[in-house]
Amino acid sequence: MVQPTDRILALFRRVAVMDLPTLRAKMDGRSVRSLYRDLDEIGYLSSASHTGRYYTLREGAHFDSDGLWQHGGVLFSRDGTLKETVVRLVEQADAGQRHRELALRVGLRVHNTLADLVAAERLARRLRIPANSITDSGSSRSPIPVQADHLHAPWRWVIDLLLADLSQPGQVRF
Repeated sequence: MVQPTDRILALFRRVAVMDLPTLRAKMDGRSVRSLYRDLDEIGYLSSASHTGRYYTLREGAHFDSDGLWQHGGVLFSRDGTLKETVVRLVEQADAGQRHRELALRVGLRVHNTLADLVAAERLARRLRIPANSITDSGSSRSPIPVQADHLHAPWRWVIDLLLADLSQPGQVRF
């Protein structure tokens, strides 16, 4: 008699990605608990997209240099979940990542994922201001200081810049 794990391996070699109902139907209604036990034994991945609804064999995934693999519109990640993937991609980037950059890279909308990660304090929004980006035109003057509260309320920084420009018209350059 053929072992269930051997049957699952053969199925995934024919169809690289399946959801659980499809796999269960092809396995003659094998229980979900038994299927998960079988999948654990042979090494599987759940999708980073589609809320983890799709499965594939770990050995069959062909990851790119970013640890991502897409098959039939389903994204798999070496990190497992979309959240873990986003955290890694942001942390590995020299200057972090913006929503648009991440969305283009993973091929998914990541706004809610980013919001969840920021709320859980796993990622933080940062206002990045180059050290010499704002100076007055006189070379002897130092850059307009960026206060700590500017990072949490960027509108204060804009107001301070406008006030500096009003007090020295034409002297502040951006």
